[in-house]
Amino acid sequence: MRLVKGGPVLISSGIGGKVKAYAREVGFDVVGFTTAQPFLEAQRAVERSIDRGYMSCFPWFSRERLSRGCAPQRLMQSASSVIAVAAVYNVGFDIADEEEGAPRGRISRYALVDDYHRVMRDRLGLLAEFLNREVGSPVESRIYVDTGPLVERAVGQRAGIGWFGKNTNLIVPEHGSWAFLGELITSLVLEPDVALRKSCGHCNACVAACPTGALLSPYNLDARRCISFLTIELRGWIPRDLRSSTRHWVFGCDVCQEVCPINTRSRPTSSTFFGRLPTIKANPSLLWLLELSELEYEERLRNSVLGRAKRQGLRRNAAVALGNSGDRSAIASLSRILLEDEDEIVRGHAAWALGRLGGAEAVKALLKARLSEPTTETKAEIEHALDMV
Repeated sequence: MRLVKGGPVLISSGIGGKVKAYAREVGFDVVGFTTAQPFLEAQRAVERSIDRGYMSCFPWFSRERLSRGCAPQRLMQSASSVIAVAAVYNVGFDIADEEEGAPRGRISRYALVDDYHRVMRDRLGLLAEFLNREVGSPVESRIYVDTGPLVERAVGQRAGIGWFGKNTNLIVPEHGSWAFLGELITSLVLEPDVALRKSCGHCNACVAACPTGALLSPYNLDARRCISFLTIELRGWIPRDLRSSTRHWVFGCDVCQEVCPINTRSRPTSSTFFGRLPTIKANPSLLWLLELSELEYEERLRNSVLGRAKRQGLRRNAAVALGNSGDRSAIASLSRILLEDEDEIVRGHAAWALGRLGGAEAVKALLKARLSEPTTETKAEIEHALDMV
């Protein structure tokens, strides 16, 4: 978030159209206004998820944080309105040529463009400066792009830019959920837009398709089971009972979005708002990721959204995806990692992958590693892998 200093609450009429026009001029696809009144319905819904333990994997997500995030005036005392924006990132897939003997993973589509936090913060900053120029006196503003407590989807829903999908994403008409959200809390009084009277109807495609069963029912997501959490936010060991369900995903997951009828009908955007990330493809080589060096990570991935998973996480995820690939050409690389790599987390997941792939060469590597493995947890992974075989 970023705070733009200003004066007291300002009242203006007729400025809304100009604000929306300028927001589109700087690149946002959709823009809407809502009041700074509390988002009580959203607060109750998230509190239910907290009570059921669905968000226990985020220890920093406290009731106090939620309470602040649902009350814009607690985030900025002079708040009168919230400007909600959406920017479409559906730029199409950048698929690498398939190579025989080179199993590939999948990366969530949003990670294939420039870091949206920076891009959208900069453009919202321009919008804040526009308010100052247009009003002719300081307007206090605060910017949010997925890094603060503000309940973004609730803001977007009440501002009329989309509706809540059963996969818990905000669905933007014509664009689906392939959109980043951002907000500008402002002291300027703007006429609020009306929330959309739309829903997913009887469609439950996303709930049925969720690989790990994280979508327990419409609108109810158990974050602890979500592939996006497991491959990005989770540090350490991926629970064994969920590894096979992560399939080929090595950073995030788009399954609940890919099966959404609204998304399948949306066309890739021609906008250059987000530049395509040149350092990685949508389906990277899993063997390359498994053996990703510190230098390559620093030069190609660390400063992208992919850096959130850390080098250890990306390599761990690649090991699991290789185990799920069924491709025994990966056994030599997995065996080398198991026997020689310095990272016990990566070694342990390589052991699991070998157990899942099976075969004489995998068993040979596991038996050899059992004699030399120094850590208790990785030893347990080796024993479990041998039991799988």
